[in-house]
Amino acid sequence: MKTPSFFHVCQASLLLGLFTWLGHAGAAEDQRLADLRGVRQARFNEDGSRVLVRMSKRELGLWDVESGRAVKGDLEQVSMKLPYFVEETGRRFVASVGEGTARVFDMTTGMAISPPIAIELLETGRGSPAFSPDLSQVLLFDQKQQAQIFEVKSGQRIAQLTLEKPNEDFDVSGLAAKFAKDGPVCFIITHQGVLRRYDTTTWKLAGEPMTHPNREGWHFSFNLSEDGQHVVTCDGPGENGPKGYLQLWDTQTSRPLGQALEATNGVSGRFLPGGKRLVVSRARGRAGVHEVPSLKRLFDLPEHDDVEGPMVKATPDGKGIFTWGYSESVIFSDATTGKHLGSSSNRALLKDVLVTPDSKEAFLVYNNTAFLLQQHYDQYVVQVSLPDFKVKNSLRILGYLTSVDLSPEGSRLMVIEGLTGKEQVRLFDAATLKETGVK
Repeated sequence: MKTPSFFHVCQASLLLGLFTWLGHAGAAEDQRLADLRGVRQARFNEDGSRVLVRMSKRELGLWDVESGRAVKGDLEQVSMKLPYFVEETGRRFVASVGEGTARVFDMTTGMAISPPIAIELLETGRGSPAFSPDLSQVLLFDQKQQAQIFEVKSGQRIAQLTLEKPNEDFDVSGLAAKFAKDGPVCFIITHQGVLRRYDTTTWKLAGEPMTHPNREGWHFSFNLSEDGQHVVTCDGPGENGPKGYLQLWDTQTSRPLGQALEATNGVSGRFLPGGKRLVVSRARGRAGVHEVPSLKRLFDLPEHDDVEGPMVKATPDGKGIFTWGYSESVIFSDATTGKHLGSSSNRALLKDVLVTPDSKEAFLVYNNTAFLLQQHYDQYVVQVSLPDFKVKNSLRILGYLTSVDLSPEGSRLMVIEGLTGKEQVRLFDAATLKETGVK
């Protein structure tokens, strides 16, 4: 038999390599959202038509929900070491796209909205960025824990704000910024509990800094009322720590209103729609609803434990409040009177409550896992109507449940399920809890 020449061997190798590459390229082209494994982060866009996914190997991709196919945009070559940040309406996101570079992208098309922005981003989760209400400006925290503001369209830096010097004794995850919905105002709180108000037309300090009464706190946070007239600063020293404090402020005068509220292991507050009532949650002790600005206690919320304070979530319309804890029950109360509206008691532990934007339905996320070390998981999503609290549908998840997310307009549920590189995205119709996007 004739021995193949060196030329023919090389030719055959090249052809084999080409066919192999074409096979891989075709497989990648045919890959669907449901095929992905190793999902680290996933978020819906504003209308639930897209899912933005970051993989374990740093790849970033945008996927169409209906077809399950990738939306290429400008994301094909993006590989990122840091989590991305999505602004609250799901229209834009900012991502680190290389050493010392970030970009702003459209959440529906995947196209870059900004040119490359020169900044060494502080890891998201340690300093929360913020977009202006019109999305024309983005505030980012850099590695030196200072705030930089950029015009999105041009990528030009508008201002750089010098905050307190970094201190390793403080939790830098307390760094956060928030633009007011009405008026050219932005608030920034530092990891040392100092809240400042800035005029965003000049980025000059407006009024005196509001210094949280407990400077020894570990983690600081703040919440702003809808009308921008009031703000609360809070701190939480963590488990077995000292007392935490909540202080109400008048944003126009930068003056504290009343005495600070306190609680062991921390306390937090969130304004109900309208800004005249404040839900105060204590790490230990009772939670309650308070009047603003007097801080008069209107009523207590149900207790779920002799020691720990309850988890609390209000409906988007501000008419109802969910409370739950280790009592294996969830209670739905009227947010104006405190009247009991409905409840559910199960042997499973409630992990979260997701409420539709119209406040007509809620999804209760339960963990009933009994054999964790054997990796046998048993978790549920139960759909209830509001305010009658009647069960409509339920969904059982047998894999490890990383997260459950509801699309901003309330039409879809997204579950990230799996462990150790096998994490996957599963999508469900929020009306029926039937899985979608499955081949």
